[in-house]
Amino acid sequence: MNKEILVFNKVNSRFNYSQAQIARWWDKDPSGVNRFIKGKTDLPTSEFIRLISSMPVDFQNEYWKEFLEELEVKVDLTNNWEEIIAKATRNDLAAIFLAVAKRCYSGELDEKEFARKVLAS
Repeated sequence: MNKEILVFNKVNSRFNYSQAQIARWWDKDPSGVNRFIKGKTDLPTSEFIRLISSMPVDFQNEYWKEFLEELEVKVDLTNNWEEIIAKATRNDLAAIFLAVAKRCYSGELDEKEFARKVLAS
């Protein structure tokens, strides 16, 4: 099993969400969730990000904290991101969105088109 699945299962053992509930949030068939959880199916990065994003925020926070700790990356989650984002300029927000999108959807994104759409909104 890869690290993403191991961490997902470890975090879910604390939350104890059923495969049926995860399937509803993720909008997938429960058998697909079962195959993923048992390590029988690999997901493309974009689909894996969709899965994590479909989970409740508390789960997402715990997942990323645990995942980064497994990689021995130290993360300070005490920042008030809402305040930082509220104070950001449109250009800052565009840069943040672009960085997140590049991280999540590497190779699936035209950077100029994405930036143009973000700045236009």
